Amino acid sequence: MREGSDIALFKAFYEILCHYAESNCKDPIRVNGIPTDPGTVRAKLLTLTDSHMEYVIREYKEKSRNGNIRYTHAYMLTMLFNAPEGLEAHITQLVEHDMYGGGWEEKGVWR
Repeated sequence: MREGSDIALFKAFYEILCHYAESNCKDPIRVNGIPTDPGTVRAKLLTLTDSHMEYVIREYKEKSRNGNIRYTHAYMLTMLFNAPEGLEAHITQLVEHDMYGGGWEEKGVWR
């Protein structure tokens, strides 16, 4: 955890991550409402890095402001499971905005 981070929220995500990563359950785990092989869930969760966790916490805080999250545990698991793709898409979007959406062009760097 970095200074200024939401420690309680980090702990909540971490507990969910550990629960499913350490689980020996053989039954499918519902991720985003879709039954998913426990081995797939475990393998994906074990690849998460600190950057993924920061991304998930930032996105969760933004999405939860309006109070539309009904099943918090399931939503948090889905966010963790999708974090690698979500972070990649977020970074791609930022780069494309800088390069083509006015960032670099306005600065005269890219023509």
